[in-house]
Amino acid sequence: MEVLLADYIERDIETKEYNKALVTIKGVLFQLNALASVPNKEKIIKQTISMIDDFVKVNMFHMSVMEKTSQKILGFLTPLKRMVSNTLIAGNITSMLRDTFEGCWQNTMRTINHYQTDISAKSLMKAYKTVIKNSFTDGRSINIVNQLC
Repeated sequence: MEVLLADYIERDIETKEYNKALVTIKGVLFQLNALASVPNKEKIIKQTISMIDDFVKVNMFHMSVMEKTSQKILGFLTPLKRMVSNTLIAGNITSMLRDTFEGCWQNTMRTINHYQTDISAKSLMKAYKTVIKNSFTDGRSINIVNQLC
């Protein structure tokens, strides 16, 4: 329920801010269209209007400005790109070790000085013990750690 409320509030604020921006953009486009009759500036003004239209379509209305052929190619390449990225991230042992130790360090320090948490040292050690025990003994079966992730 909290996520739905936060999403609603975000969309409401986004809509209000976009409406303000759209009024400003309409004013700028009106002025650019009025200046389009200047002899030496026609091409630049048309390019600027096109760029503003593309920006509004992509960032405010979440529409694509790519042609159909490019969308089909991107649709084919996106899963491949995602697979390669996930493989590189999962296979990076250095980052895995660094992030694990950094997370342990941050949790330990927050527990010691109670920074933005009320977790006790006892509950932190119990949690680490559960995670370590389950990750070595039950790596291929469903357990509480798998259900949390």
